[in-house]
Amino acid sequence: MSTQCAICLCDYTEPVSIPCGHVYCLKCISDHILSSSPDGFSASCPTCRTSFCIVLPELKSLPTQFHRYITPSIRRVLVEPEAFKQRLDALEARNGALERENRALMAAVAKEKKDLQEARKQLKVTGKKITRVCDSNRSIMPPSKRPRLDANSSSSAIATARRRLLSSANLEAFARAHSTKRSVWNPFAGAQMTSRSR
Repeated sequence: MSTQCAICLCDYTEPVSIPCGHVYCLKCISDHILSSSPDGFSASCPTCRTSFCIVLPELKSLPTQFHRYITPSIRRVLVEPEAFKQRLDALEARNGALERENRALMAAVAKEKKDLQEARKQLKVTGKKITRVCDSNRSIMPPSKRPRLDANSSSSAIATARRRLLSSANLEAFARAHSTKRSVWNPFAGAQMTSRSR
């Protein structure tokens, strides 16, 4: 659909449609009908010369069952192209931002999967239990800060890694988990009463 009226060659002001589908400004088509209608009952489209009726019958004279079929020949078109263009631009910008964010998240998920696979391989090689390494904010530490435990590492390297692990973990939770009486405490149940003597 064009954004300009074919009569005044300007942007639409109060656009209306006639039965043939052409759209004009309300003032332009009204002036055309007043100047070109010979009988006052019908007019022709300025573009395609299709004749259309400009007079509606009185609804009182028609049976009620036919009222829904009587529609005006000139109907208002509810289009605001500039507002829709601005909204479209905003939605396209938001869509682009969401796609970029989605790509970044997918890359992060792929990286985490790769790190998990490497950790599983390392577990198979060393045969040792790998604990979850968390920082003080309880979020998973990035791979660059995680201690590496290789099968060829010496006992001093393992001790250093264990010290790093203890310093970065929540010490209270570690003490509870490794105490002599751990039959009552559940780390996933939150604060609990325990039978430990303090």
